[in-house]
Amino acid sequence: MSETGKSTRVTFVNSNGQELSAQLDVPPSGQAHAYALFAHCFTCNKNYKAPVFIARYLASQGIATLRFDFPGLGGSGGDFSETTLSANVQDVVAAAEFLGREYAAPRALIGHSLGGAAVLLAAKSIPSSELVVTIGTPSRPAKLGQRLEVARQQAIQKGVGVLEVSGRSFELKKSFFEDIASSELEKSVRDLDRKLLVIHAPEDKTVPFDSAEELMEWAHLPKSLLSIEGADHLLSKESDAERAANAIAIRIPK
Repeated sequence: MSETGKSTRVTFVNSNGQELSAQLDVPPSGQAHAYALFAHCFTCNKNYKAPVFIARYLASQGIATLRFDFPGLGGSGGDFSETTLSANVQDVVAAAEFLGREYAAPRALIGHSLGGAAVLLAAKSIPSSELVVTIGTPSRPAKLGQRLEVARQQAIQKGVGVLEVSGRSFELKKSFFEDIASSELEKSVRDLDRKLLVIHAPEDKTVPFDSAEELMEWAHLPKSLLSIEGADHLLSKESDAERAANAIAIRIPK
């Protein structure tokens, strides 16, 4: 990978008054021809491999990228148990508004897994965005995997469910499951008037590849699908993340 520039810690406040932690990766020259925004995957944070690798590669191509932590994760304030997809959408909009005030409004919105659903839903509220990118994103977020379904049942019975991820425990309230069930992702994709790039691994064991196919079916042109053979859901190999980043960079012309 070529020279990537520098990464600076910044913070901004969301609509709920919570301070969110972010990293801004800028080109080596300090001058960017475009800005992008990265929303990380569910229960992840801005310092997971995919957001770091992708942001650094984009910086090497002259594109500055803001990657931020959703509330209660990484360095951000707030309580993760209060999270909802709708709140994540508002956080994406707040991040875009911060970029617009302090630097330049984002031309690209990038979302990983459930973060991809958030940027798809947020795009209509971010007029500067020309490109929306999803990575391993579920087309039907309310179609829960087994572990989330167990947490949902607990939340129905007790008010709070517990999700176990890689040895960590995350509490989720019933409001999370009610909110995600009411999300209108299909409508947002069908109404999307931006370029769409869907990135997915055929072997993804967390979000099946048919989600990518369904997103492509719903979307209007211009749209494209990048299938990354051999990659995992987290896009944790640098070569896989760089391949994704290159596909993003060529769609953000100078």
